[in-house]
Amino acid sequence: MTVSDFAVNVDVTCKEVSGGPYGEYTCEAYRMLDNDLTTFYRSERAPAAGETLTIHSIPKDAAKMTVLQSSLCGADVILIAGGKETKLGTLDQYYNTFNLPADGSADAVVFKWHGDTIPYINEVTFR
Repeated sequence: MTVSDFAVNVDVTCKEVSGGPYGEYTCEAYRMLDNDLTTFYRSERAPAAGETLTIHSIPKDAAKMTVLQSSLCGADVILIAGGKETKLGTLDQYYNTFNLPADGSADAVVFKWHGDTIPYINEVTFR
């Protein structure tokens, strides 16, 4: 018997989240959307200049987005709705709440990273 292919710490991808930086092993970005406070996203390194992480799965009936984090990463939070970008605020608190459009037009939310703080996001919820 032989092994023809072997991989360790393979990137996990999902349709809900894209961008970077990648999360540490078992701390991938999709874990911040799993409604489980025992899992989280922690990046494997500090973000590079201009790097972003995009959440693509926004429930159409959501009026608010809450972001719980363990590091004050200071990322800009940008809403994409109808092809337009609007800055909602900054991840500058451990508990952040942002209003979403009441008409359900939110297509995505982008975290635009700043500085050299390693992002550590416990959970992102939509209500």
